[in-house]
Amino acid sequence: MKLRLSILLCFCTLWGNLTPIHAADAYRSVVVTTASGSTMRFDLSEGVDVQFSESDFTITAGSSQVVLPLSEVARFDFSTESAAVESPSKPAASLRIAGHDISVTGLEPASPVMLFSAGGMLVAGSRADAAGSFSASGLEAGVYILKTNLSTLKFLICK
Repeated sequence: MKLRLSILLCFCTLWGNLTPIHAADAYRSVVVTTASGSTMRFDLSEGVDVQFSESDFTITAGSSQVVLPLSEVARFDFSTESAAVESPSKPAASLRIAGHDISVTGLEPASPVMLFSAGGMLVAGSRADAAGSFSASGLEAGVYILKTNLSTLKFLICK
């Protein structure tokens, strides 16, 4: 009787320790949705730290940190999708960088275009013009992520 109870206890302990690990492995990122509807995605493999104060929401992932007023955070969720920029499955748009200005061609007319900083903050959001082009000027030096319906591009603006 003691042997069966010991085996059952060991099994329950082992099962209890294994179950959360499998559930945690399914989540690959944290998605923060702002009050305006924009989203920021943080990769869990970088080690994500979320903190709340009386007035702010702070999320840190790797070397990136975003601080938002609590009133600007609508929700945050765990996601099974990766935060990494993945290979495009559709034809890629063409990006041209000239100093601190960018231009993108080859987009579908009126398709959404979003430009994010490396920290996940929305820098510019618009729609492609009738010719399927988008441009942004006066960008500060840094890493940016351009998301369109055709592809996601990561690029660097130098000083």
